[in-house]
Amino acid sequence: MRIYLNIYYKHKDKAKKAGARWDPKEKSWYITYKDERDFEQINYFRSQIKDKNSIPPEAKMYLKKRFIFNKQKTQEMKDFEEMKLRYREMDLEAKSHFRDL
Repeated sequence: MRIYLNIYYKHKDKAKKAGARWDPKEKSWYITYKDERDFEQINYFRSQIKDKNSIPPEAKMYLKKRFIFNKQKTQEMKDFEEMKLRYREMDLEAKSHFRDL
């Protein structure tokens, strides 16, 4: 199954390295989908896909799960950074009580 892409000419070499192929008949770049091993390639090119309906349902589910996971991971990183900042402030406050006069 072919999934056609919108690739600008200046990005053709990058697309070629990532596994996209040129279809001279359609005059468009495409990626092939055979099984779940191709999900990462679909994920890489997801913003350039011409027809979003051409993405197989199982690939859509994979991309949704990945997006949700990345969103949760991002929130966890924000929480961690906020916690580090709070501890740094507490540490500075504690050190200010022991300054030499």
